[in-house]
Parts: sequence; structure tokens; C-alpha cells
Amino acid sequence: EDVKKECVQPLAEQMKAVVREILGPEATEKQVRFCYASIGAQCFGVIHHIRNQRQSDGPTPPPAEEIIQDIDGYAEHVFNFSLAGLKALRASLEQEGDGRE
Repeated sequence: EDVKKECVQPLAEQMKAVVREILGPEATEKQVRFCYASIGAQCFGVIHHIRNQRQSDGPTPPPAEEIIQDIDGYAEHVFNFSLAGLKALRASLEQEGDGRE
């Protein structure tokens, strides 16, 4: 619990702040939380999947194995994919804010 409070929580708040900044002033807190959760799922979902697979003594599935072998490439993909999504959402929010839907 202390580690979560001292280490994880501040990082989570920083990540939400970055997401909020990229989304811009038109974004709601709910949109910020959804985007934050989506990025986290891309990062931690794979780890969870691999951990479960290893505990079952089965082979690691090919997509997860490929990610393990190129974790830097996967991190770059998550970054680029998420940034593109955040920018697209910001553009949509700005368009809605201008009343031009």
C-alpha cells in the first residue's frame, strides 16, 4: 500500500496530467480517465496475459512472445498509437467546441 501511495499514484497522476494536456481544455475528466485507462491497458494487459500464460505452464502465445522479444518496439508502438488517438480526439473535441460537428 505504501509503494502504491508513494510511487505508483504520483506516476499515475503525472500520466493523467500529460493526457489532459494533450487532449486540451475541451476534454472532460471522464474522457481523460478513459484515455488513461486505455493506455494503461495496452501496457499492463500484455504483462498480465503473459503472467497468466506462464502460470498455466502453457507456451507463451506468439503475439505475446513477439512483444517480449521486442519490448522497445512495442513501447514505441503504444506511444505512437496512443498519441495519434489522443490527437484525433482533441481535434474532434475542438471541432465540437467550435460548433462545426
